[in-house]
Amino acid sequence: MAIPALRKDRVRMLIFVKRKDGLSFEEWSKYWLETHGPIFTSTEVAKQNIMRYEQLHVNQVAKQRLEAAGFKVPDFDGVVVLEAESYDKIVATVTADEWHQKVIPDGDKIFKQESNRYGYYAIATLHEKTKPKTPPAPRFAEGKAQFLVQMKRKEGLSQDEFENYWLEEHSKIITGFAPAKEGLTKYEQLHINREPIAGVDIEKLRPEWDGVALFEAESVDNISAVLTSEGYRALADPAQAKFLDRMNSGFLPVDVAVLLDRDV
Repeated sequence: MAIPALRKDRVRMLIFVKRKDGLSFEEWSKYWLETHGPIFTSTEVAKQNIMRYEQLHVNQVAKQRLEAAGFKVPDFDGVVVLEAESYDKIVATVTADEWHQKVIPDGDKIFKQESNRYGYYAIATLHEKTKPKTPPAPRFAEGKAQFLVQMKRKEGLSQDEFENYWLEEHSKIITGFAPAKEGLTKYEQLHINREPIAGVDIEKLRPEWDGVALFEAESVDNISAVLTSEGYRALADPAQAKFLDRMNSGFLPVDVAVLLDRDV
């Protein structure tokens, strides 16, 4: 079996965001999706540089279930996903005059900007079912939900050791486990970029976690059914014990809105 590889055609920026004090989750989510998102997609810099723009809104019911079950749920309300052909194009977007004159001032209305956590990631797409694409729009995608897991490496492991085991060994659990391939529509690993990017202080932007796992299915319940199944746990628990600090890894269930997609 070939060793999985990081993609060369696309990279991502993730921005984990919190809503501004005084806003309910519902009014914040509605404004972000219906007003703020279209402001960004209408900018020339987004049209020129960004291949895909998603908003991930934390599923409040699933969040409460995870917390009640004892899982660590990070204190964020959503995630901005910017995907491009290179890191330089993302940097050009978030440093452009349009970004600072249109996107940031409107974002000040709803985001607690000082709490945002930015990160640049390389992508390993390890499992993806082919599905008909729907045109992007400021609404939640039907039949699409995700779990993001902020991965923390086991104490004593270097970042290289963590990433190599995660990509080359642990990935086989999903790609080789039929119920996971059937129940999930996508599985990706997002590896923190550690290579220089012009105009970016990589160390300053480095998040508190060591990578992000992305599980996608038609519903949050479908993802939970796979990840909590006896068959999956029998394979995953011993493997995770070798490289993952599970107690300090964060689980974020989200609803997905695709507002820009150049591949449609």
